[in-house]
Amino acid sequence: MQKDGQIVFRPNLEHPVFRTYAEQLPEDLREGVERCLRIVGSGLPIETLHAELVGNAEAVTADETSATDLEELVYSLAVTMMENGVPSEALSDTLQSNPFLRVRWEAAATVLEDLLRTRIS
Repeated sequence: MQKDGQIVFRPNLEHPVFRTYAEQLPEDLREGVERCLRIVGSGLPIETLHAELVGNAEAVTADETSATDLEELVYSLAVTMMENGVPSEALSDTLQSNPFLRVRWEAAATVLEDLLRTRIS
């Protein structure tokens, strides 16, 4: 996102995974979770990331994600999209446009197939 002419990186608090989780919490805990996410975003070591990307980009990689976290992400995104009118046959292409899922597509596709099989059955 751009703010005052600068590029700012921060977690998207409206992301379906964050929204779904926050909505399951009691009202008095929601602000605390959102505050934690904002702190994580504001604490990103941008200068270090930039230096590593410029000097050694091939060695920079994302942390691994657990199967449970991947399942939750695919489930949350797919259900949110279907609730907003995206047909089930378009989910695969749409989810593959997500960079996080694209590099993990083999595992994500299995989760999506299982989800669609259980929702259609």
